[in-house]
Amino acid sequence: MEYRVGDKVRIKSGLNNMHTRCVSVTSRMINKEGAIATIERVDPNDNTYKIEEIGEWWEDEMFEPVDQYSSGGIVLSLKEYGEMHFIPGTIRLVLSDERKNKLGIESRKDIRKRLLNL
Repeated sequence: MEYRVGDKVRIKSGLNNMHTRCVSVTSRMINKEGAIATIERVDPNDNTYKIEEIGEWWEDEMFEPVDQYSSGGIVLSLKEYGEMHFIPGTIRLVLSDERKNKLGIESRKDIRKRLLNL
């Protein structure tokens, strides 16, 4: 398996012409070509992945690696929330466990709700 849970990947272009071992390419997948996605689950038996952004199963060949925090990314320090990483095509908020406990944040959904209320 090339990727692990939490890895960022870019969905390759040309999925409709791709020959896969055990995954069927859907229109939802084709609509995400070029997007950055996060690996949510790994199935080592089939060598497939599920991504957070779409509940479809994918194969290694459908992704390109993304250099997290590569040049072109911006890191902002937010006193109240921690660091926010802006990378072309994605945003990532990094919080320490101490900060999460202090703010009462238990999940990414809690973080999103708080940021939307800013």
